[in-house]
Amino acid sequence: MHTTSSQTLSRRTVGLAGSLASAALLAGCSSGMNIPMTRVVTPAVQTPVKLRGNVHGGQQPVSGATIQLYAVGTSGNGSASLPLLSPAATTDGNGNFNITGQYECPQQGSLTYIVATEGNPGLQAGTNNAAISLMAAIGPCNTANPDTNGDGGFYYTLDPNLSIFMDEVTTVAAAYALAPFALSYSAIGSSSPTAIATAFSNATMLADIGAGTSPGPGLPATVSYSATTGFPVVINTVADVLAGCVNSDGTGSACFQLYNNFFTVGIYPSDTFSAALAVATNPGVSVASFYNIMSPTPPFAPFLTVAPNDWTVAVKYTGLNLSSPASIAFDGLSNLWIANATGTYVSEVYSGADGINATGVSAQYSGGGLLGPQGLAIDLSNNIWIANTAGSSVVELDDNGNVLSGGSGFTGGGINAPVSIALDSNGNAWVANFNGNSITQLLSNGAASSFSPITQGLVSGSTLPISLPTFVAVDSNNDVWVSNSGLNTSYGLTTGMLRYDQNGNPQSCSTQNLAEPLGIAFDPSGTAWIASNGVSAVQPLTSACASNGSPLTGGGLSSPVALAVDGNGNIWAANANGSISELTASTGVAASPATGYGTLNAPDGIAIDASGSVWTANSGDNSVTEFIGLAAPPAATPLVANAAKVGRPVAAKRPR
Repeated sequence: MHTTSSQTLSRRTVGLAGSLASAALLAGCSSGMNIPMTRVVTPAVQTPVKLRGNVHGGQQPVSGATIQLYAVGTSGNGSASLPLLSPAATTDGNGNFNITGQYECPQQGSLTYIVATEGNPGLQAGTNNAAISLMAAIGPCNTANPDTNGDGGFYYTLDPNLSIFMDEVTTVAAAYALAPFALSYSAIGSSSPTAIATAFSNATMLADIGAGTSPGPGLPATVSYSATTGFPVVINTVADVLAGCVNSDGTGSACFQLYNNFFTVGIYPSDTFSAALAVATNPGVSVASFYNIMSPTPPFAPFLTVAPNDWTVAVKYTGLNLSSPASIAFDGLSNLWIANATGTYVSEVYSGADGINATGVSAQYSGGGLLGPQGLAIDLSNNIWIANTAGSSVVELDDNGNVLSGGSGFTGGGINAPVSIALDSNGNAWVANFNGNSITQLLSNGAASSFSPITQGLVSGSTLPISLPTFVAVDSNNDVWVSNSGLNTSYGLTTGMLRYDQNGNPQSCSTQNLAEPLGIAFDPSGTAWIASNGVSAVQPLTSACASNGSPLTGGGLSSPVALAVDGNGNIWAANANGSISELTASTGVAASPATGYGTLNAPDGIAIDASGSVWTANSGDNSVTEFIGLAAPPAATPLVANAAKVGRPVAAKRPR
């Protein structure tokens, strides 16, 4: 808030007038005026509190901690945050703090978080634990305050009635939700308002910053979890491990063991938030040794009674009325769209990033003749293109679910039981027709191109037919790739990939013996990655569709069905056996543990949202699962061919 020179002058004038009045009164007394003497009691001026809270380490208050309020950076992932308090506040002997000084957010809706650093966690007087960094993700700054300069404008702060309880639980929740955008507690940012707003929405699901507990008030009613192993128990357990370092002087084994857990992968935490960030971004590293750091009397309960398979925080949505969910994709507001393979509708799950729709609330759309849809893709106008398998058509909806393709969908070009659909950068849709043994190109208006359907391909210069195509994808050159899963033994190979240019002309691929190829994804280098379901492997191919090394295994790969690539170029696979796997960019070395991440029920689809969460569609129990902040966010959603890539901040990358 700014004070004008005229305001300063008026305040000085008032002060001068008061002084002159006092002088006149004194002169009157000395001249013998008979004025009765009355004692005037001036009430103490109460400085208004603009924000308040408490800091605890485990169950102990932290005194003498420095409190700083930050607005997130806006110049890219991991960009410097803006401190809003000058001077910073300090906690008292009970861990309480009151922010009474003036502060101002950069603009309406600025996303904010608060950090407590250093302080005494209940040890002998004079102790200062320099390793303490505790955090709570707050959210948008939307309380309007009128400027005092009379121009009718406003400045924005947080709600002064907000009370914050910072502890290890709120810290762990913030670390997981904000990991894709964080380098440290003072460097959290993104150039995408939607992406980081989605991350803050996730934080409200994970922890209640008013109570210091998990889950949070933003948890949708559609989410379910186990009382003994669910995500709140995982968060409590990680918080319990951090508590040993927080409740020390910061120089002993409790902190050293915590930090040392990540030295082997080139990450060197120096405070408790950076340690929480390390486990959130490397949940498969030294899992048992991290668990064993926990005190025999942990402060947060319930906690895991044995070390988990990994430290992922997975939120499972079971109340969405799904019906064998298959393909999934994200629109420009990071809302999730789901094809229900045994239903007559597609579902939309809101991310909460627009501030209008609550996180986890869903809608269903059944127009256009939808019947057993299995594949979908979203164009740059946020229109949804659906491979309507049982209806043998392609249905197009706008982002409000209104039908754009007529009552029976698009049916030209030989569309016959389409199971997969992809979009190129020219707005064309490419369709894999499982029963038709062909692919179809639809123009942006839904009309079939003149060369559709395409029924032939090239392998090592020889023509062979398309047979039972299961997946179609478009690379950054606008070449179209097809997983040709049918048996073509008469041509000397079992299964393989086919490739076409934008005009439907076959482009030669080398001979491959891919066992039941399904999902396809492309990394930033142009390498194509193929889910080879029959041999539980992922096969890399060059951009010219030639073999690029042996099939990759490990990391829990087991009958992979679908793939996605994150902003760092890492490959993510949904395994039919009930897990997800991660392979590092370019090298394909497994980053996930030997059994993969998570416990899922027949995942059929996988996608990464703008906040870096990895989602799976689980056909076995009609659910979707969100692995919070596990990956580097893509450059943008929806994902369309030729989209640029961006990555997670460097310090938070997984090991190569």
